[in-house]
Amino acid sequence: MDDLYKELGNPGRLQIIWFVMLACNLFTAAPNAVVGVFFGFSPAHYCNASLDVTGAAFTTQEPAGKSLKHNLTTGGQPWLIYLFDSTNLTSRDMFDSVAGAGVNSSGALGRVQYGECSVNLTVYGSGSGHNVSRKCREGQWVYDLSDREATTVTDFDLVCERGYLTYLASMLYYLGLMLANMTLGYASDAVGRKPVVLMTIYLILLTGLGIAFANSFTLFVVLRVVMGVLSQGLQSAAFVLGIELFPVQHRGAAGSVNQVIWGLGCLYLSAVAWLARDWRLTQLCMLVPTALSALSLWYVGESPRWLLARGKTQRASLVVERIASFNKIDNPVEEKDHSHLSEYTVHGEEHRSSYLALVRTPQMRRRTLSLSVVLFGVNIGYFGMTYNNAELAGDKYLNFFLGSVAETVAYAVGAFVVVRYGRKRPLFVYLLSGSVCCLLSGVISRSGEANNVLVTIFSILGRFSIAACFCASDTFTAELFPTVVRSMGVGVCTFVARLGSTLAPLISALRTVTFSQLPPLVFAAFAFAGAMVILLLPETLTQDLPDTVDDVENNSREKSQGLPPKPL
Repeated sequence: MDDLYKELGNPGRLQIIWFVMLACNLFTAAPNAVVGVFFGFSPAHYCNASLDVTGAAFTTQEPAGKSLKHNLTTGGQPWLIYLFDSTNLTSRDMFDSVAGAGVNSSGALGRVQYGECSVNLTVYGSGSGHNVSRKCREGQWVYDLSDREATTVTDFDLVCERGYLTYLASMLYYLGLMLANMTLGYASDAVGRKPVVLMTIYLILLTGLGIAFANSFTLFVVLRVVMGVLSQGLQSAAFVLGIELFPVQHRGAAGSVNQVIWGLGCLYLSAVAWLARDWRLTQLCMLVPTALSALSLWYVGESPRWLLARGKTQRASLVVERIASFNKIDNPVEEKDHSHLSEYTVHGEEHRSSYLALVRTPQMRRRTLSLSVVLFGVNIGYFGMTYNNAELAGDKYLNFFLGSVAETVAYAVGAFVVVRYGRKRPLFVYLLSGSVCCLLSGVISRSGEANNVLVTIFSILGRFSIAACFCASDTFTAELFPTVVRSMGVGVCTFVARLGSTLAPLISALRTVTFSQLPPLVFAAFAFAGAMVILLLPETLTQDLPDTVDDVENNSREKSQGLPPKPL
């Protein structure tokens, strides 16, 4: 099959155009995957629940010269404390009606503490005083909007006892990603790559509009789960279709270009979020590249490799003819003669997709299990260290932007590395170095400014060492599975990887119940395990893509007997 692709341009102009159109879907997938950083941001807030003293509503005026932001942040004090006298009481009579009301040594009648989750009123008297407390309910919080920022937290009151709902929303989004790998991955292998790409991108537009105008948290969460299913389905199908357009020597670069565009998608989100400062407007802006992709993806053809693996020789011939015509080269398949293509078709049991094919034979079983462990280590390490780095002080927009710039540069360098040195060795080095950096960030004491600087340096190095794995891991996974079950294989391994993404914030939260060094040590262990397991897998650099399960088993058998690999 790769010989046919070489005859069509190696790589041809039309294949490059199709690949770029497919890769641009990451401007949709990347922002949706990480936008929770901005959607779930919780600004300073206080409870404004009314307090009843002898049945009367108690209200206060803010002391002159005291701003909400000042009182919320000064000295880390979570309370807004007002001392009341005749100048800042709305109704002094309310105090007079309380038995035992009096004044303290400073002449104040009492005080109200506006906490993050409740309001406490103390009326001074001859004894211990009179205390009234009330917890906040939905609609009773006041938020610091001095930065003109509106988030799902401010719109749906996701604070205090409802604070866990922000994390729940993120978990359910990742659940959607996992569901997509088990459903749309099968659909991509069964009905084709292009139908899944088109279906998901148009549904993403509708779902995104629904999220932007959601009037309840329940509706928001449900639509975010749907968005997770659709985004992952689009990303996987488009990635596989893009990889299948190129012969062996260009696949590594193609996979790395996808990661670079992912980084650019994060940069786009950082600019949009900073300018919009409103989660609904940010969501609408995220749909702009989606709409552009939806218009262009009709131009992309179906994967000839998938068509031939499915025995659809006539349709494959039409796609090949279209590519040859655009690239202005002779059609390698003579008109009305499909005999040159028929040798690439798959017959019998291989013709039908089945998840059992991923574990039925020895080599397929080894590849599926080993890749699952590797991708789990990559994802839990990357997202875990990302959560750790979120503890860094500074402006969140600037921090996110700088992180996106650094990742994009790492992906660009990775594009060179995987082409020159393959997939297996770079992945091993990236995971091992990331594991060492995570380990060092965990064992170094947090006492002293110099030690804190070292911890920060090793945390960032650990994050970006593991992030560099994505330049090779996606391509490596796609290359190790045969065409007939490639999308399903990628889907299953990505399902396990997303499980790691979901567990990462839970492990990161262990610092609050154990000790702060534990999370990076756990991430280091998983990254190290991935590095060791990757040694069980074969290198795919310069190797043809397998089309059937027999190709996988036979090639492995030939290598074990010392026979030369299949030539380019």
